[in-house]
Amino acid sequence: MAVNFRGGSGIFFLCLIALSLAACANSKPVLITGSTPKGSTLSPPLERIDWWTKLHWPTENCPVTSPTPDNEGIEAYPLDDGRSLVEVICSLGAYQGSSRLYLLDTSSTAHALNFRQFQAPDVGKLEPYDDKLVTGLMQVRPQLGEITVWRKYRGIGDCGQFLRYHLTGNQLHLKELRMQECEDEPNFLPPEQWRKINTHLRY
Repeated sequence: MAVNFRGGSGIFFLCLIALSLAACANSKPVLITGSTPKGSTLSPPLERIDWWTKLHWPTENCPVTSPTPDNEGIEAYPLDDGRSLVEVICSLGAYQGSSRLYLLDTSSTAHALNFRQFQAPDVGKLEPYDDKLVTGLMQVRPQLGEITVWRKYRGIGDCGQFLRYHLTGNQLHLKELRMQECEDEPNFLPPEQWRKINTHLRY
């Protein structure tokens, strides 16, 4: 009896496809974590309402709904030791917004971080205060455990404050404060080069 190898080959390949589909149907989905390091407290992706359930930030000055139209207004930064820093963007403002920063330890317990900040009621005068809500443009450098905040006095960004913090344990410590007053003729020196202020930097 003659055997049609073409037809047999077609049936063979159909069987392979069927077996492959069956294997896929029985396999478990793979969780893709992107660049999250092994042991990190982050489990992407999370919606903003899920983050609020985890962090419980006060909503009177930081709404549950995102102020940013294109994303959840959450920035997560894994640290090398398995902990994570999570920035919650609370408002955008005209040229700078406000944020809260949380530390998630290895057991996913959240710690709201406190910022030493300064009001400037008059030229050349600074009044310190502590608050968990920080106004300015925040930048987190997780590899260094460093957070900087650029607080503009006006939209063009030629004057204001530049604050540098370092994460030690579960606390932020202010390491550097720089300031530049507003002048009639703007001086667009980078904020990292503004005049360093000698003040009490410890809590």
